Amino acid sequence: MKTILVGAGPRSLILAERLISNYEHEATADSLSIQLIDPYAIGGRVWRIDQNPLFLMNSAIQQLTFFTDEAVAMAGPVHNGPNFYEWVQTEAPAYLAAHADQGTASYFLNHLNDLTLNSYPSRALLNFYANWYYEQLQTRAQAAGIELTYTQAEVTDIHNDQPPYTVVTNVGDFTADHVVMALGHSSNRPTPEEAQLAAFAAEHNLNYIQAQHPAEADLSTIPAGEAVVIRGLGLSFFDYMIQLTVQRGGHFEPTSAGTLRYHASGLEPHIIAGSRSGLPLHAKGINQKTQGTRYRTHFLTEAKLAELTANGQQTVPYATFKALFVAEMEYVYYTNLAKERAWDVTALAAQLVNSTDLNATALEFGFAASDLFDLTKVTHPFGTEDETTTDYETLIERYLAFDIEDAGKGNLDAPLTAAFDLIRDIRDNIRILIEGNGFTNDDRKKFLTEFNALSSLISVGPPRIRIQQMLALIEAGILEAAPAGLKVGITADKFFVSTDNPNYEYIVTNLVEARLGAIDLHRSINPLEANLRDAGVMTSASYLLADQSVYSTGALIVDRQTFELITSTGQRMAGLHAYGVPTEKYMWFTTSLPRPYGNDRMLRDADNIARTILTAVEVC
Repeated sequence: MKTILVGAGPRSLILAERLISNYEHEATADSLSIQLIDPYAIGGRVWRIDQNPLFLMNSAIQQLTFFTDEAVAMAGPVHNGPNFYEWVQTEAPAYLAAHADQGTASYFLNHLNDLTLNSYPSRALLNFYANWYYEQLQTRAQAAGIELTYTQAEVTDIHNDQPPYTVVTNVGDFTADHVVMALGHSSNRPTPEEAQLAAFAAEHNLNYIQAQHPAEADLSTIPAGEAVVIRGLGLSFFDYMIQLTVQRGGHFEPTSAGTLRYHASGLEPHIIAGSRSGLPLHAKGINQKTQGTRYRTHFLTEAKLAELTANGQQTVPYATFKALFVAEMEYVYYTNLAKERAWDVTALAAQLVNSTDLNATALEFGFAASDLFDLTKVTHPFGTEDETTTDYETLIERYLAFDIEDAGKGNLDAPLTAAFDLIRDIRDNIRILIEGNGFTNDDRKKFLTEFNALSSLISVGPPRIRIQQMLALIEAGILEAAPAGLKVGITADKFFVSTDNPNYEYIVTNLVEARLGAIDLHRSINPLEANLRDAGVMTSASYLLADQSVYSTGALIVDRQTFELITSTGQRMAGLHAYGVPTEKYMWFTTSLPRPYGNDRMLRDADNIARTILTAVEVC
């Protein structure tokens, strides 16, 4: 039985391990061959070794693993191994010395020395973990009589409507009984606005950096001293920020006050950073969670969701879900605030868990009105001030300083940061609704727009150090934060950038789109996705709303049990699977790497797909 895994990143590597472990555990007379195919090296595009080593991961190193453990709710056997931090402490030095050139090895060996249990490592370092992991798989595969190979090539199409499939690549065709596509963010056809801006830039000799992986962007054309607008304040923004400052010779110095001071090299441009919200993602809190530490829900519990949905037989209003989620944040916020004040946390917690209005309960307990948790202040912290003040710098500096302070208290103890961090622990509860058809189509749209925006703002942000650096750059006059509502237009021969605050408008010749391509099957120009889409083999999820309009997500539809593709005619493609990023918004939150002892979704899905494949092996 031949299985091809399209992609050689963490998701495919983990699936390969699940195939090997399940094959070892359940003896079968059938042979098994696994072939990974990827145009990039082992580790994949995001974790490539030749990217800027200054780019950081946005998870603490001890919260990353490729291995299963006893907490994973799966049918297959557990195969333990070192998490990323344990690997750094044990295998990494010798592996780097043996597998990297002298300069690379020297850099990363120094990097290892700086890493602690809760550090945020260089993204490129994960490539070495991935390659070490693949070598372990090769050894195990050989011992089990499994053929495991890797081919560096681009898959452009898959032919046939049932197994065996012909996998078409730029180096030749391959045949497989099962194909699993573990694809990442694809490049997209430009939007009309992007196409207009690109054409305008070309006509007037302007610098326009389109949406792409920051590691692949050429910023050398942005001159020192000139203004550059960076549109987007998500994770990509911080990569661009570092490339235009530290990468150009500047450096940060710790101060006696515990802040950072930036020393410019003189080669930096003047960075103007903004977005529709005007808010950078909240900093990740100093990690206080050990392996297996997870927040346990009090309101958005599995039992409550089963009751509300009648065990999956009815939908839940989005407003009901949101109220339960906010109650979880309020509970953490108030108990941690009480802990800071040395109040009776046990008594408060007992009152909160039985409350239907946690703000009212907090007032009765002794909190002031100014203490109350207000979600509106999280999403719109400045109110209307940013539309009227000419001193927006003061507002954003105050905002960043508070975020730094709160995140520094830790993701268990900080009032706000811990309240934000809890979402990372309860995603499976939320999936009960979004993946179990627990919403009406209209409420599904609310979730995928409103709630996803909130989730991104509060839970997927950068390490705290990046917010500290952002503030230091503002104070040094290198970076200027633009108010909310940033829009890009054109003048006679330059980009014209406006905001909701009429005092903040910019005319520039340099513009960077700081984001990855949207997950959208309709716009993807990845040859494999485009060909399968055009053939009707890949189709995306759309929902009819109450007003008879159609909400199209662009998300790839798969069978949620077997991860086999569902065609445009509703056919399930036996043996042709896909999981991960392209299914986002049909599945939910598919983009994170596994956490040790967290019953991780990626590990469960990989085991499920592996067992589906091996069941087919036994039948053949």
